Amino acid sequence: MLDSKHLKKNILTVRIIIPLCIFLLCSACATPVRIQVKSITGYAVVQPGEQAEITWEFANADRVRVEGLEYSFNPKDSYKIRVSTPRIIKITAYRDNSDSLAINVVVDINEKNIAKETKPKTETEPEIKPVSHPTIDTLTEQKPEKKSKPETGLDFKTKLELSPEAKSVSKTETKPETKTESKPVSVTENKPETKKEKVLEHKSKTGTKPSSITENKTETIKDTLLKSKQVHVTEPKPEIKTETKTETKSVPKPEIKPVPQPETEPQPQFGRGSTMEYITLKPAYLESEYMAGLIKADTITKPRYIKIMRTIYPYTNDQFVLRAIVLDQFGNYLQGLSSLPKVINWTNTFKTDIISTNYDVTTFNEKDYYQSRGIDINIMLDNSSAARNNEQVIQNIKSFLPYLSPSDKMMFSYFNQNKVDVFPLSSPVEASKELNSFKIPEPGGLNSLYKAAYTSVSPLSAGFHRPKVLIIITYNSDNSSIIYSSNDLGKLAHDLDVPVYIIGIGSSLESYSLRYMTALTGGRFYHITSDDIPKLQDILLEITFAQKGYYEFLLPLYSNQFEQNIIKTILSYKSGNSEFSDKADVILKPEVQFSEYQAVAYFNYKDTVVQPEFDGVINSLAKVLKDNPKAVIQLVGHSSTEGTNELNMDLSLKRAQEIRRCLIKSGAEPSQIRVNAVGDSKPLYYLQTSQWQQQYNRRVTVRWLDPSILPYEIIAGESNT
Repeated sequence: MLDSKHLKKNILTVRIIIPLCIFLLCSACATPVRIQVKSITGYAVVQPGEQAEITWEFANADRVRVEGLEYSFNPKDSYKIRVSTPRIIKITAYRDNSDSLAINVVVDINEKNIAKETKPKTETEPEIKPVSHPTIDTLTEQKPEKKSKPETGLDFKTKLELSPEAKSVSKTETKPETKTESKPVSVTENKPETKKEKVLEHKSKTGTKPSSITENKTETIKDTLLKSKQVHVTEPKPEIKTETKTETKSVPKPEIKPVPQPETEPQPQFGRGSTMEYITLKPAYLESEYMAGLIKADTITKPRYIKIMRTIYPYTNDQFVLRAIVLDQFGNYLQGLSSLPKVINWTNTFKTDIISTNYDVTTFNEKDYYQSRGIDINIMLDNSSAARNNEQVIQNIKSFLPYLSPSDKMMFSYFNQNKVDVFPLSSPVEASKELNSFKIPEPGGLNSLYKAAYTSVSPLSAGFHRPKVLIIITYNSDNSSIIYSSNDLGKLAHDLDVPVYIIGIGSSLESYSLRYMTALTGGRFYHITSDDIPKLQDILLEITFAQKGYYEFLLPLYSNQFEQNIIKTILSYKSGNSEFSDKADVILKPEVQFSEYQAVAYFNYKDTVVQPEFDGVINSLAKVLKDNPKAVIQLVGHSSTEGTNELNMDLSLKRAQEIRRCLIKSGAEPSQIRVNAVGDSKPLYYLQTSQWQQQYNRRVTVRWLDPSILPYEIIAGESNT
């Protein structure tokens, strides 16, 4: 027995230890505070030799380090650096030793001003700025310079609408007096027209705004016209008083002919909508493995990722097509690689079970994003019991919409064992309105991904002949399509030229069958964690952008490869000492894919009542049995750990019998349905850490049986239990 002295000592110890344990437990469970960027100078442009000032402000940080310096800065501070060539400076914020955030800042040199200084000026020579080709060093968030109206009173847009006769007349010129008559000077060089120039000339004659002249281009309208060599343009100069006698030759104002606008599909452009503002693709400066921006490629830019976004087979009898995008470390799409000097090598490697073959790619095509038509997008969201954070997913979809162009259209639906269409194909503005007023129901039910997607492909493929894409966001693999398989969906989407892209979230899904199905349709599979849901916006942008802008490769198939069901193709990009690659599967002969299980319904704890939400699945299965009188199925009842083994077995048997009764009531023949029960011996989830995992364990699954081998099927099923 303890004396009073020891008792007081023990009480004091307990009073100290218990609060300390509670404090440590709360600290461990508390959500960590992440470092956030309030503001930072992501891009700075200076003259050679001048100082660039980089300012930043981080929240939840205690110090900041600049790469190459031995000392630290405050979370809100600045740093000045003098540069003579473009540089990338790494700024890293730290909080204790538990968190850090790194951002790359680009310090650029103003090349335009350098070019101006090196060119001598004269008082009588009209000033024409050099044509600027945007590169990683010149692509900044710049506004086009305002142009003063020419002396004829016509703006640049009106010039494009002039008749061909009027276009050959140049603007009023001032020259010293000479005996010979001055003739209009044409800027057009004596060289064959390129395809791009012919397109621009055609569009200028029809009155359509050239697609290369858009608000998100850093080149001004004058630069674009000079590059195309189609229109003579000089900037208006203020009057300069000189003693030289000049003769002003006036040109009569040409008659403006109204140009009818052709009734064609609207071209991609950016502007302000009635309820949202379209976002122009600009260079991104935060590191990203998914697409986040757009820049012009040059010999300095280093790619980080190459991604095969589309496969098309068969393209011809012995050829297939790969379409890929190339990104830098910030997720910027590198546009214009085809115009760079030939320091880039593309290779493709074919791998089969028997042989590996290398192929050097000598030619490839580049599809210009701004020359592309609009696309139709169908986004489908899994809302089964396994779904989590769907409100956050929808918020990312809404954030993605402004990156579309007004000519794009999107439809949206969600599914479990049933599918609900929220709105049909609509403009981004209308889609934004619909999603703002939409409230998704609480997750519940099974996952009929194949059935929901199969019934969506045909409506999506209808309408204008333009690119279509089906995007499925799911937390689980298909487990309730019953009569629809991965092969059914893959064949239909392939035949209708609708690539399927699947974004899998979490660890509950089985990825092999989903990857195979996306490969069969020519799409791509993404797999992210629940913490990566904020990256959905960039993934959606990457998928939709790749339907408009990409690098296309036409690759051969060799005779020995046609004997294979599938070939693995590896596309590599080599530049200097750097090499990047991506791989994709090209399905030559589809193989039958089987689901792990197909469930008709699940049940509540210790319950055998079929919930009304599963009536659609039961009615569909009953109709199939009625239409196929020789078909035979076996219903297998399951339970979770709901009691003793005897109770679990009894519950699972009653559940299977209840589903059988519902099928017979819906028109199926009793002779077509067998029942079996396995209790809790075959759980899908052993740990059952969440309610939906317990529900999935309390299920009734269906197996299709061949009557001729029915005894073997039953024996095999019993031996596996």
